Amino acid sequence: MIIQLFGMDSKTREDIGIALADRINAWHIIDTDLPHAQLQAQHARWLRSFASLYCKNEQKPIILSGYFPSKEARQQFKEGLASHISVWINTTDQKSFIDKFNVEQFWEDVDESDYDFEIKNTGDSYLDALPTRAFSIVKKFNLFDWKPEQVMMIGKFQNWTSVDVDLYNELKKNKDVVIAVKHCSGMTDEDVLHFQEICSIIKKDIPDANIIKIPNITEVV
Repeated sequence: MIIQLFGMDSKTREDIGIALADRINAWHIIDTDLPHAQLQAQHARWLRSFASLYCKNEQKPIILSGYFPSKEARQQFKEGLASHISVWINTTDQKSFIDKFNVEQFWEDVDESDYDFEIKNTGDSYLDALPTRAFSIVKKFNLFDWKPEQVMMIGKFQNWTSVDVDLYNELKKNKDVVIAVKHCSGMTDEDVLHFQEICSIIKKDIPDANIIKIPNITEVV
């Protein structure tokens, strides 16, 4: 899952990104942390490629926070992404910023096709509080929230079966479920599947499964 936060209020945008990342156990990165292209659309394509590669290899969400001032840049970032959420942090009237090349970049008006969710100032201290704003994204898109109590299914899952699916569905009735895959591929002749292969098999049955990789734990004390 790629979550894009864009808008001119960099401080608020980055604070929301950090709070959201903590809530859903995602990696948060700011566009200026990465190599910068001179053209905003080109930079957006680079950020899209980077985020896509990360999600492919890490199997966890990434939150990418940036200005994306032009409509072309916003469209270029989303192009070809299958799993993507775009949130407009609309909390300032600022119309330009100076980029890394000391060039002034101007904000272009946003239309509804540019974003999936909007956060703006309401004047209500509770609704405008950082934790509320972060949680509003979790709630809107039904993201996996790491803070409530969870149930964990632990195993190698080299042979994922309908029995595992039935157990997952039964556990899911009461609490959210985390599937923890023990990292033991290649340890024996039976452990032939790598983590990403196991994830792909599980998600054929449970597309929204929250899957994590853990050490080859044999004892908990």
